[in-house]
This record gives sequence, structure tokens and C-alpha cells, in this order.
Amino acid sequence: MNRRDHAVVLILVLLLVGLGGVLALPKAPAAEVEATPTPEPTLPPPATYREGVVGVPASITPITARSRAERTLVGLIFSGLVRLGPDGGFEPDLATSWTTDESGQTWTFRLREDVTWQDGVPVTSDDVVFTVEALKSPDAVGAVASSWAEVEVAAVGEHTVQFTLQTPIAGFLAAATQPLLPAHLLADVPFADLATGEFATLPVGTGPYVLAELDDERAVLVPAALLPPPVEEPESSPTLDPFATPVPSATPTRPVPYLERIEVRFYEDAAALAAALESGQVDGATGLPVEQATALEGEEGIERIAYPTTTLSAVMLNLRPSHPELDDARVRKALLASIDRDALVGTVLGGDAERADALVPPASWAFDAASAPPVAFDRKQANTLLRDAGWKLSDGAWTAPRGKERYRAEILTVPAAASPRLAATAAYVRNAWTRLGLAVDLVELPAAELVERLRAGTYTAAVVDIAMGLEPDVFPLLASSQVRASGSNLSGYQDPALDKLLEAARAVGTPETRTAAWKALLAGLAERQPILPLAWSTEVMFARGLDGMAPRLIATPGDRFWDVLGWRLATDR
Repeated sequence: MNRRDHAVVLILVLLLVGLGGVLALPKAPAAEVEATPTPEPTLPPPATYREGVVGVPASITPITARSRAERTLVGLIFSGLVRLGPDGGFEPDLATSWTTDESGQTWTFRLREDVTWQDGVPVTSDDVVFTVEALKSPDAVGAVASSWAEVEVAAVGEHTVQFTLQTPIAGFLAAATQPLLPAHLLADVPFADLATGEFATLPVGTGPYVLAELDDERAVLVPAALLPPPVEEPESSPTLDPFATPVPSATPTRPVPYLERIEVRFYEDAAALAAALESGQVDGATGLPVEQATALEGEEGIERIAYPTTTLSAVMLNLRPSHPELDDARVRKALLASIDRDALVGTVLGGDAERADALVPPASWAFDAASAPPVAFDRKQANTLLRDAGWKLSDGAWTAPRGKERYRAEILTVPAAASPRLAATAAYVRNAWTRLGLAVDLVELPAAELVERLRAGTYTAAVVDIAMGLEPDVFPLLASSQVRASGSNLSGYQDPALDKLLEAARAVGTPETRTAAWKALLAGLAERQPILPLAWSTEVMFARGLDGMAPRLIATPGDRFWDVLGWRLATDR
């Protein structure tokens, strides 16, 4: 009731009192009336999905997010020009349409004109330009940043943006899933301050959910579609009704999700997270290591949902002229044949992975099993291959051609504290090569030092995770042109014949020509084995009472939310 309503009621009361005096109405006998309290209206609680992760987020931005907690929140809060779609494809998101020239070198995207940031400011091409330039900053690191190094971007209109690629790439749409940053909030923020600045814990995106609360225990997110529309400043300020309350309403351009509230709860370790799922404190959990994941497998009411990923655990070999003993493809095949990758997946990785037989994930459209015949685990065959390549076996120890002592290899990897899974994989490879007859030293290094050693070429082998991307493109990893200080060919491999296959596989063409090109490349890689594939990581989610998820190939933990608009809590939850 507003002030005007109060005034009307007061006038009516005064009139009735006045009329009562004029008409001399008889007084009613006094009676004791027991007041009945008016029940307070109650609203049903919002449909809240609670997911647990290990760790507390500190940098919730698409460029600086590193931990699982950070990437989970980024996947809910931010969005890109295109988004993941069913069957491994891509769909429009912030862009309505796109075109490319015949060469695949120039891509033009038309942005939606009805989309705003979560603070109400319209999304424009300036935001796209700002995001790409931030990714190209000298301070930006990682596979995502390196993929934009040879891309030029320009705004050709308020809602039109154009990308010019130094090297044509048919699969550029995968890069366009990169979530955008708001230029109007960050244009004056140095990139070095982005990870720790105010925006890192008060993010503003264009994704399906907006961050409503954040502390060391949880993050609370609500649908962005239910944000009130931005209020335009009126030319003249009318008298405001202090009793009026604005009611949030769905923004017409945003679909409303079934989940009315998402809580992401943070736990100190995996044991605490698993216990929270078992006790019903959370409805979902991700990132659990083998021990906890195995224990949850048989729990009643808990479902295991597996998402194939584009993260490849592999052995990168130093194929520079300084290591001629590894130049023969037979040696590389022998090293791969000595590793029982099925046992690696089933034991060390606890089944949360898939054996890798190529540098393309099996769930990708580009994979063809016939073109990538697997190298089977066969130690006897490995011995034969080494002998054929000129190696000599004496007293169970191998000596390389022109060598005088038992061959010694150093395997680099990250510490177990940084990645227990990867460190355990490296130890498994060391043991396999030791049984083969090599002397092997396993050296754990911090990630930055490891990358420095790889770039300098001061290593023999390294067990690493490689982010292959949603659209397969191994050109940066193996092309001869990428053997340079800023390139990604850290193995130093150079093969002109393979270069032609690499270029053909990333060229623009019809689906038929692209499929044929990838078959040829897969066959060429199988023949050479320049990088030894071990296993494809699987993103495993355990959930109770949650429906609507449709697993597909993903690149990051946040990609799980590609279909979050359709997630629903089970009615019997």
C-alpha cells in the first residue's frame, strides 16, 4: 500500500465516523473477539543444485582461471561468440552468424544486438577486440593464449568483428568459443592486475548465470535471465513511490534455466568432498581422484557421468639433431609398444581415461580408427624394433647406435603435488622403460621450469598433458615452421612430407575433403609416432538426483555446462 492508498483509507474512515454521528446509529454490544493471526505467505524454496569442488577460487576470469573451482564458475558466468552444441558441433551464442572467405583466412562475425553484460551494458565488437588483445598480451600464458598469437582482430562496426588469420584454419569456430571480457570494465586495468584485481572475484559476464554471493565456503549463482532489465535514466524524475518494490522479470533475449539457483561449495580436499556427496550435503562432485572415485562407484543413488576430453597425456620426445638415437621411427614405436596403456588406464588412472592411439580424441569427428592402427603392448615386438634400428642388447640392457654404455633417458614431469595423475603416469612410463632395458631417471619439475627445459631442448623425454582443443589441429605441435622460440613444436620434429599433411588437414574445404585430409594425416602420424600418445583424460562427474545432462567432447571442466539450461533436479530428490 502506498501513501495515496493510505490517504484514501483515512478519508473513508473519517466519512464513516461523520455519518455515524449524523444518523445516530445504535451501538453494538461489546463482545470479546479473539484475533486470528493472518498466516504469513510462504514461497517454495528455489530449485537449488549444489556442486562441490576442491579449492577456493581466486581468479574468476576466462583468461586467468587455472583451478577447477575457477573454471567451473567461468563456465557458468561467461560465454563466447559461439557455444558447444550437440553431436560435437557449434551453435551461435553472442554472434548471430559468421562467414569466411574461400581461403579460410578471414572470418567475419555478426553480433547479436539484444545482448547485454550482466550489469546492463550492451555487448559490442569492442569487447571482442579487447578480449583477443588481452589474450595476445605478453603476460598471457597457456595453450589458449598461444592459439591467438597469429590472429588479428578488428571492429568493422558496432556489432561486426573481423578476424584475419596468418595461417588459414578451417576449425576456427572452436577458438570462437573463447569467453569474452567486458571492455567497459577492464579497458583501464593492466593485464598483470587482471588475475588479482576486483573483477577477479566480482566477475561480470554474459553467461547463463550471474554470481550473487562469494566467500571462502561457497559461490551462489542465479539465472542471468531473471535479472531486472537495465533502468534508463528518465528525462525528468517523477515522484517515486517508496512502497513500490521492483520485481525481477525474465529478460526476453535470455532463456530461463530450470535450476533457479546453483551453489558451488568449496572443500579443502577430495576426502571432504566425497564425504559431502555421500552425506547429501552436495548433489554433485567433480575432480575426484582415483581413490574417492572408486569408492563412489557402487553408492546407491549416485550416478557417474563421463565426459570425454581433449586433454592428452603423452610422452614428448626430444627429436632435435642432438638426440639422433630417437630419430628412427622404429625406436619411437618400440618405446610406445613397451607401455601397457590399457593397464595404465585401468590401474593408475582408475578407469577415468581412454587409451590413446592417435593425437586426435576418439570422440572427435576427425578420428578414424582404420587410419590410426594402434601400437599394441608387446615387449617382444619392442625388442625386435630396437634391434632393427641398430640398438644392441647385452645382459638385459640396451645400447644405442654408436653408444658405449647402457642407454640412459631422463623423463621430466610435474610434481605429484601439482598433478598426482600425471606424476603417476610418468612413473608408470619410467617403470615400463626400465623393464624394457633402459636406465631411466624421473625428474619432477615445477611447471614453469619444465616448459623452460622443453623450449631449450635440454631433455630426452617428458610426460605432459597436451590440450589438443575441440577442433583438432596438430600443426602447431609438429610443423617445421613452429620450431622456433615462440612456436609450440617443443619436440623439434621436422619432416617436410608431414608438413604437407598438416597443412592439408587444417585447410578449408568440404566435409568430405577435410575427412580425407585427416585420414591421410592420421596414417602419416601412425607411421612416424613423433609424439607417443598414452591416454585421453575423462572428466567424471558424480551426481545424485540430477537429470538433463548430455555428455559430449569438452576441453575444460567449465564446458560441462554447455547444456546447463536443460539440467533439472529429479522430482524424487
